[in-house]
Amino acid sequence: MDSIDFSNAGTFALGGSMETWLWMINFYYDFDMKWKNVKPFISFGGGLAFNDTEIEDTSGLVPDALGNTKDFAWQIGTGLRYKVNPGMAFTGNYRLLGTSDIEVGTYDFGYSTHEFRLGLEYDIPFDLFQ
Repeated sequence: MDSIDFSNAGTFALGGSMETWLWMINFYYDFDMKWKNVKPFISFGGGLAFNDTEIEDTSGLVPDALGNTKDFAWQIGTGLRYKVNPGMAFTGNYRLLGTSDIEVGTYDFGYSTHEFRLGLEYDIPFDLFQ
């Protein structure tokens, strides 16, 4: 963290960090549209966010805070999957991820992120191990 913005008081310098671990269950739905090996999909999910937050005041104007919280986490997204062959696909998707308000010391703030992701999916042929 490098600054904090209070709605009516201005922006102040800060130090500190926030580390988040997410434990989520996500669901994906593939639309059955086969257009040149491209298949759209949507995703949604929910779970827990474990936040370890440390806020250090470097301006001398706001209080320090330290805390560990557990908060509700959610995600929604959409994307495209391009099948190269029956066992492999390239993916590209967008995901909006957020949590319920995080309360640390006297601070109460929201957390969300926009993610643009690229991937490679490979189906492991388990029948080879039989």
